[in-house]
Amino acid sequence: MNAPATFRKPGLSSGFKWSYKDHHFTGYSIAGVTTSLVYNNAGAVFDLGQGLPFNIPYKYFFITHGHSDHASGLPYVLSQRSLWSLPPAHIYMPSHYVENFKKIISIYQEMEGYTYDYHIHGLDHGGRVEIGKDITVEAFPTY
Repeated sequence: MNAPATFRKPGLSSGFKWSYKDHHFTGYSIAGVTTSLVYNNAGAVFDLGQGLPFNIPYKYFFITHGHSDHASGLPYVLSQRSLWSLPPAHIYMPSHYVENFKKIISIYQEMEGYTYDYHIHGLDHGGRVEIGKDITVEAFPTY
């Protein structure tokens, strides 16, 4: 017997929710498998793992690096957004990944016979994107 939805533990489909003061987050991470963090206040997703369902409704997507556990779900999320008739997603990633991700997305669009609505942008060290009132994302290098 399945537990009612109100008693199910958070997990891969819904993420774990937490807050710090007035800042609200949803996320899920298993090192080397999947990583995604949503800053709910701004509708911004930082990495999206293999395409987690709780990522779909948001507008801004920031890919920190190209490892599959952080970025492979991009075609899935874009496909689902198209099925849901959501407005175009804005995707930001290091500039050197843009062309390869465009190719990957193009292949999925061809296989599905559907065009996704999105905008993909390069964002490199020091680059900034304003995503809301008093909310700016700045890219910085990691090692």
